[in-house]
Amino acid sequence: MTTRTTRFARPRSAPASAPARGSAQDRFDRRVGARRRRTWKLLGVLALLVALGAGAWWALWRSDWLLVEDVVVTGTEERWHTAILEAADIPMSEPMVEVDTGTAESAVREVAIVREVSIARSWPHTMTIQVTPREPVLAAREGSSFALVDVDGATIETVSALPEKLPSVVARGSAGSSPQAYQSAYAVLSALPETIADQATEIEVSGSHMITLTLGERTLVWGGPEEPELKAEVAQALLRTDATTIDVSAPRTPVTEGGSIGEETDTADGAGG
Repeated sequence: MTTRTTRFARPRSAPASAPARGSAQDRFDRRVGARRRRTWKLLGVLALLVALGAGAWWALWRSDWLLVEDVVVTGTEERWHTAILEAADIPMSEPMVEVDTGTAESAVREVAIVREVSIARSWPHTMTIQVTPREPVLAAREGSSFALVDVDGATIETVSALPEKLPSVVARGSAGSSPQAYQSAYAVLSALPETIADQATEIEVSGSHMITLTLGERTLVWGGPEEPELKAEVAQALLRTDATTIDVSAPRTPVTEGGSIGEETDTADGAGG
């Protein structure tokens, strides 16, 4: 007798790779979709930027919104404004962005009162010219008029009367009225001790290295602005003599004339100790 054992077939499960394939496809589709969305976003941003740029260009260069309607000068007296505005020559009713501020600043610097200048756009319609003015520190008499001079020796303007509280000098010839001569004169006046400055009835400038002081009936030849302390020391020592002319332009070998003192006096060593 034969006995048979029957085996029941187990149901086959789905291949393990099927879900994996479906999951990978989903991920791929999501990545493609995200990439497309990023691309469209980027294109949208670029389109917006292009539109904004075009709008800005049109507003700055082609519209009537940002035109020059006013030019303002600040930092100096009103009487100088006309000369400054004429020098700047900023066109009205033109786009503000087209104003060449560098060229305008260079032109304004040629105006006598201007030491420094900066031109800025004050949106939407105003150009502002900010001036740092020259300040007079010296009056140089040239004939019957006075040249008002700043610390750099630049002439600001010429006036008919000497301003109050402004030291004055007499300019002699073209060499004495040069910016270098005026600059030297101011340096000498700034270095003069009060004991000498108070005696000065006239200060003559014949050149940048030839400045002469008249002290009543006496003459003090100062020379240039070099070695002011030594010159002052030697001059004060020699002014205690009765010399009528004292030359300290070379302070280590000063020269005197008149009075009882010798023609050459080596005073520097003694004065300096």
